[in-house]
Amino acid sequence: MATLNCKEYKGTLNILGVTAYRRKSDNKPTSSSVTLGRIDKESWKPIYNENYLPWVTEHGLNPETALKDYLIRTQKEWQIDFSNHLKQLEGFNHSAMKNVKKTSTNEIHNEKFMYTNPNTKETWWSNNSIKVAKKCSFGSIYLLNFLCEQIGLDDMLSKIFLDEKDKIKALMYFNILDHRPLTYCRTFVKTHDIPFSPHELSSQRVTEILKSITETDIIRFYNLWAQKINEEGYLALDSTSISTYSKLLSKSAYGYNKQHEKLKQLNLCYIFGEESGLPVYSSIYNGCLHDVSTLIKAVKECSIVQQRDFKLVLDRGYFSKKNVDYMLFSENNADFIIGLPATTILNRSLIDEFYDINENINYAIQFHGDTIFTTSKRIKWDNKYLYAHVYIDPRKNDKNRDIIVSEILSKYHDACQNPKDYVDDPDYQSVLTFRKSKKSPSGYTVKRNNAAYNDFRSREGWFILISNKENCPLNTLEIYRNRYVAEKAFDIIKQFKRQKRTRVHSDEAYESKIFIGFLSMILISIIHKGMKDHHMYKDKTMEELLSELSAVNAVIVNDQFYIVDPLTKQIKNYFDIFGCPYPDN
Repeated sequence: MATLNCKEYKGTLNILGVTAYRRKSDNKPTSSSVTLGRIDKESWKPIYNENYLPWVTEHGLNPETALKDYLIRTQKEWQIDFSNHLKQLEGFNHSAMKNVKKTSTNEIHNEKFMYTNPNTKETWWSNNSIKVAKKCSFGSIYLLNFLCEQIGLDDMLSKIFLDEKDKIKALMYFNILDHRPLTYCRTFVKTHDIPFSPHELSSQRVTEILKSITETDIIRFYNLWAQKINEEGYLALDSTSISTYSKLLSKSAYGYNKQHEKLKQLNLCYIFGEESGLPVYSSIYNGCLHDVSTLIKAVKECSIVQQRDFKLVLDRGYFSKKNVDYMLFSENNADFIIGLPATTILNRSLIDEFYDINENINYAIQFHGDTIFTTSKRIKWDNKYLYAHVYIDPRKNDKNRDIIVSEILSKYHDACQNPKDYVDDPDYQSVLTFRKSKKSPSGYTVKRNNAAYNDFRSREGWFILISNKENCPLNTLEIYRNRYVAEKAFDIIKQFKRQKRTRVHSDEAYESKIFIGFLSMILISIIHKGMKDHHMYKDKTMEELLSELSAVNAVIVNDQFYIVDPLTKQIKNYFDIFGCPYPDN
């Protein structure tokens, strides 16, 4: 594995070529480096050692990228002159490598690479001897490595985490392919194509890796990632809770728990791009907070990462006057579409105003084959105007009306038989009217409450969206329904990964674990999109797909040469779906 790095020594900035490999003596991974060039402090131009230019071009490395990244990381204000600095590479012929001195480059070109591309045409018996061989699960790791490189994730991790990149990737892959806590990562290393020994990813070492990831590293990655995917459409924001056994996490607290577990929890917030289907940002909040309380902080954080105006689509759980005011009037203002809760006065007044729209064909539209009745109205919000889009699904309204009528009739029948048993029951009082009567043998008269019936009916099948940008009800509904990308992502997190609770016991480690989960979610989202676009979910789950790929084994000789199992037609089809080349022996 070859990378470029920069190091300042005695006032001189040096450009290093770094290779990772395993020592022959103890088979432990390490690295070596040679100086490829330096920055001339008089001209401020890079000066390269011509002997190493073949190595730079062979590996497709760009010294300018490494230098600029070093300046950003160290906040140096040096004005390096990059004009024509790679002129030495123009017209370079790779056949000239035969004339390159090998006294210094052997360490770079030797046969000690930590990971050699399985597509290499060299054969393992070209080595002097077989020092170590390992049979392991190969197919799923091969696909994940390809996806990492294809979307530029590998390059971004190299820029930020340098030598720790491969270990972070190993944790990502474990997160995706295994369903156990990170403490089991060392056993995962033994059985998969991961270029580390088990003790290097032991429980203690994993904790050290998590604690080494700083908040600056995470924000830098989010910023680079936002620039990479350049999501200009709407962003879907949603959150979920994760239970924890830890008593040491500062953000863990008791709150509403859908699983009714008597555990503290944390709230995990994800922001997804609706067009790309990829995660854009993630954050964690105190477990006792409701969704409505987390929006402002999420918008502030995301605005730092995105560094531009953005658009949000939110479900009704995020609605409040404070949140709408923030999105309209703050410096981090955003275009938005948000669902209106049925309990609000605005919702009730709009439904009352347009109660009969389903009786008028002029309000009907077709939405994905279904008939929906809709209308819009401009409403004033302080000194601005919003668009309120009112929808009713007549099928849902009729279906639930029948359910409501059956429920009321059943309760009415019970109450007429023995009113005294139900007169104090809140469920019966909500739909029936009880009055004392001396003329009635039971002592009560019972009537069905028509106002309560109309109230139930008016809530069924109705939904309202408000927006400061979208004035077309059909387009607004399409955008809002596409927020399922975030909901689907949480389904994958909870069901596919089965990580419903955390066992990490420090804030630093947990923040990093959430970040590792975000990186994993990028790859999971890409696989999900490929499976969805090719209609694969009707036959198998994502877990089954990755399990089949993991069944493709390889024998790895001297940590370099691969002998891969023959690929079935089905496995080749999986690789084709993601545009991944087949591994060759």
